[in-house]
Amino acid sequence: MVSGEHLEFLGVEGGIPSSPIEGYTVEIHESALPAQIVGTRPFTQDLIDRGEQLWVREGNAEVRFPAIRGKPPQMLLAELQQAFRERELPLEATLVTGERLSLQHLRYGNSHKFAVASTTPGVLSPRSLEWTSALPGRDVKGVINGEPCEGRGQTLQGRPESPLIAGLALRYTGTTADLTFTKVGTVSVLQNAIPLHLGGGLLSAAPKLSLRSFRVHDLGRDVPNPSGFQSLEDVHLRTIQGARDTEAILEGALSELGSIKERLDELDQQTLRETIRKLKHEHAQLNQDGVAIQDSKQAHAVAEYTRDQIIAKTRESVVAQANQQPQVVLGLLK
Repeated sequence: MVSGEHLEFLGVEGGIPSSPIEGYTVEIHESALPAQIVGTRPFTQDLIDRGEQLWVREGNAEVRFPAIRGKPPQMLLAELQQAFRERELPLEATLVTGERLSLQHLRYGNSHKFAVASTTPGVLSPRSLEWTSALPGRDVKGVINGEPCEGRGQTLQGRPESPLIAGLALRYTGTTADLTFTKVGTVSVLQNAIPLHLGGGLLSAAPKLSLRSFRVHDLGRDVPNPSGFQSLEDVHLRTIQGARDTEAILEGALSELGSIKERLDELDQQTLRETIRKLKHEHAQLNQDGVAIQDSKQAHAVAEYTRDQIIAKTRESVVAQANQQPQVVLGLLK
């Protein structure tokens, strides 16, 4: 559970202990940024009528966009965005102050990059028809409970070696302008998982699984889309773009559910295999114990019989000796 504006709880992996009642303090030192490039020259109707052309490349996908004479900048902007969707480029095109063209990656962090070129210097690239890389993005930087964390895009996650917050993942969606103070909230963890028992002991090397929330608000949250849907809860079919983005969000949510199902199946198989192995071992042990018990009973009976025979023979010997002693005394007297 988290408390704080722009702060979201994503999940936790493994079996970290419960936090104190007041939770752990979350501090953000730098917010995440996406890769972006902004032209230095206005994208004017005059440039459009002169046949301006744009090139955009992201990964292995590339878009060549020729501006059609007579069309206004806003209409061309919509067509450029449509070209991005058709080639599945996770980019967004807008016009910023001064009618300058701006391209921004839909994913945050320095691992997501793209490059651009334009016919006219300054529309996108500083030089004509020369590929120029966008300004790199930035991963979020911060600490949880005073411990430095790993930042991936907007996700802040506890490091694997931490005994208290390993695998604890949060998302900070705020910007640098929102960072009035470095402390942005708190996160509390209640670890009430019940260990699995078989027989008298715990499963050796028992697999662990931490289940996340399956509410619509928490599904499909990592799918970039032009409509700005943050989760499955926000989707709608009122527009063509909304329908397309809804489909993408649904696919992302189904992928998340499929991943959890695979982990559950794996856990189930591991548990069953371990249970069967233990049952076979216990069955074999019981059989061995049964044979040992049977052998023990037979040995005990033989020991008792031998003891009785020894006692009987001893008695016979004593009686015989008692009968012989008077005869010996009489012989001596004679």
